[in-house]
Amino acid sequence: MRENVRVAALGLVIHTLMLLSQYRDYVASPTNMSQPLADPGILWSTAWFCGIFGAVLGWLQVHNERHPDLWAFLIHRPITRTGIFLGKVTAGLGLYALVVGLPLLGFIVWARLPGHVAAPFELAMLRPVAAYVLAGALYYFAGMLGDLRQARWYASRVLGVGVAVVVSLLVSASPEFWQSLIIILVG
Repeated sequence: MRENVRVAALGLVIHTLMLLSQYRDYVASPTNMSQPLADPGILWSTAWFCGIFGAVLGWLQVHNERHPDLWAFLIHRPITRTGIFLGKVTAGLGLYALVVGLPLLGFIVWARLPGHVAAPFELAMLRPVAAYVLAGALYYFAGMLGDLRQARWYASRVLGVGVAVVVSLLVSASPEFWQSLIIILVG
């Protein structure tokens, strides 16, 4: 977690600026009577950010240990390979959740409070955003897989990213939230 806190801080700033831009666009339009959480702009910007940040975080988390001597040092510690992997995944997904979740939670609280938005708020409006955030975790694992795999970059190393892109397209096309969850789990 300590190794990737700089990347997380940069991602937090970028995501906060993206949501502030959405906020500014909403406030600048006096005739806008729609809910900003249902706006396609915030959905697409959240989907793009989650995918890119997840892939970069997963790739960087593993890339620092590609040196053969460091890898041998890590493997010969009194912990199993599964323990090392689970520790990395816990730290990586924790950083991902903080970076994606904190600014988004602030935006949701702003949209939820009465007097800020001239449209009703329902929890069902959060389902598409939640699906894109969960699909971003697939990009995290795709980034890890792409760097761990010792093969040509254009062959099986990008397979994980390809699967994540296909899953994202299927999630955006699925009409129900439960279908999106099943697609994400299968991916």
